[in-house]
Amino acid sequence: MLAELFSNNIFISGVIAGLVAQFLKMVVISIENKRFVPIAFLELAGMPSAHTAVIIALTSSTYLSEGITTSFIVFISFSLYVIIEVLSVERDIGKHAERIDRLIKMLKLTQYYKPLRERWGHTVAEVIFGFILGLVVATLVNGY
Repeated sequence: MLAELFSNNIFISGVIAGLVAQFLKMVVISIENKRFVPIAFLELAGMPSAHTAVIIALTSSTYLSEGITTSFIVFISFSLYVIIEVLSVERDIGKHAERIDRLIKMLKLTQYYKPLRERWGHTVAEVIFGFILGLVVATLVNGY
């Protein structure tokens, strides 16, 4: 069973896209901070969008492996959902967290509350880069 999983190009594409995206994110964050930040490998937001890279790698790899099938159509639906989610809902969560943090500081309640995580979601550029990364990984994994 594990042998089948690790020889499946669809699975491999998703894993590689996610790992490469997270590695690139760590590099970008390290450059921005002018020091090595290994914990950035686990960051959910930032350049590139790993969410987008993974779902596009899975979707593209499914198409390249199977053509237009029910699985491909399901992945297209999930791709749209994930991209919309990281572009809108998650960014709104970050904006709310930022405003709540400002309010807590303004009311001088910082001793009672830990700051919320403000970096959520992705910019359009981060999603586009993740999209391209996912396509490239799927293409390479499937031998095209």
